Amino acid sequence: MYRSSIKVWVVACSGIHMAMAPWDELVYFATPVYTVFDSTHSAAVPIADANPNRVGLIIRKTNQGGPSPVSLNASPSNANGISVSDNLGIELNIRDHQSLVQRPWFASITVGNSLAVIEILLNKWPEATANASL
Repeated sequence: MYRSSIKVWVVACSGIHMAMAPWDELVYFATPVYTVFDSTHSAAVPIADANPNRVGLIIRKTNQGGPSPVSLNASPSNANGISVSDNLGIELNIRDHQSLVQRPWFASITVGNSLAVIEILLNKWPEATANASL
């Protein structure tokens, strides 16, 4: 127990310049969630529910076509949303965008378009520490 608490303290105090080896990070992250939303819905759809364990969110178009607005507003439009177009997606992470990553997101997907959403989630803490090999 003493050894693991020291390692956690060293990692916590080291800042963003120290990275774990990829195989050590796996236990802390769940498998990314990949979902595709298409234009079969007539109204705005929730594309990512609120999730306090989400540390990354990527929203991209999967096909060519007009832009689709996404927003924290339940009724996104070009006036109150961020336009996701063929060359412009959204990539949010917890370090740079804080709670925006964890909030619910909505999209108005224009006809003929689809959006891919990838969520990067942390495991719940007890599961991560129980499986960690320190």
